[in-house]
Amino acid sequence: MKLLALSVGLALVSTAAFSAGPPTGKEINFNGYGLLSAADKDNKSVVKQANDQGTVVKVTQGQLGVFDGNRSAVDIRLQSPGNNNNVKITQSGDRSYNDSLVKIAGTTGGADVDINQQGHTNDSVVYMANDEDNSKVDVMQNGVDHWSRVKSTGKSKLNRTFVAQEGIQNDSEISYADGSSSNLVRVTQKGADHDSDVLLSAGSSENRVFVDQGKNTTRYNNESMIDLYASNENTIRVNQRGNNNWSNVDLDNATNNTISVTQSWGDVSNVVQSGSMNSTVTVLQN
Repeated sequence: MKLLALSVGLALVSTAAFSAGPPTGKEINFNGYGLLSAADKDNKSVVKQANDQGTVVKVTQGQLGVFDGNRSAVDIRLQSPGNNNNVKITQSGDRSYNDSLVKIAGTTGGADVDINQQGHTNDSVVYMANDEDNSKVDVMQNGVDHWSRVKSTGKSKLNRTFVAQEGIQNDSEISYADGSSSNLVRVTQKGADHDSDVLLSAGSSENRVFVDQGKNTTRYNNESMIDLYASNENTIRVNQRGNNNWSNVDLDNATNNTISVTQSWGDVSNVVQSGSMNSTVTVLQN
């Protein structure tokens, strides 16, 4: 067992800190992540910083390929604007089961978050709160049964989110809310049995969302769900290769959006509009 606690910038890390953790994810429970258990063999890393900018945080776990279940939490709590903070998380191992959390709360710009997880059943959460501009989130997961969540709130704009998952049975969740605009979302899932969920809500506008699932005609059973609530001037493109894929695009009080769905064969596409106007919808099923 290794217990690693890092202090960066004005951070103060102790075993009594972090009594109230961030919101939990689908499988990850980071509540009380300052009280990481020393009872098992796995690696633990906690990084906390505040009121800082231009900081680089790098966490690498599992290089020896011996230990699994590594856990990393990077918590950046900005009391005033902080810019150009870079976070890079690399997790691997024997069969993995790694968890990663990156949370940036406060006004931030130019942040660069890079998550790379290899193996089986890895989970990643990236949460940008309050106001995030000109930032990039890049999540790469390779293997089986991974899960990724990227969430941004607070009038974020001009951000780029890339999620790439290879293998089978991987899930991706991305959400922009609170008037987010001019953001680019790209989800690439190569393989079979993947799920992708993208949500734009609360006045989000002029965003571009691209979902690409499947690798070739032998891959199948991928699902894509895109929800637009009170969101305008967005461009949505879904491309699903293989067969038995399912695409759902739901527009609620959304106007002037452009929707394009391309599928191979034996697939299902649903586009549902409620209280929405002036949308362009194109569905191509080969």
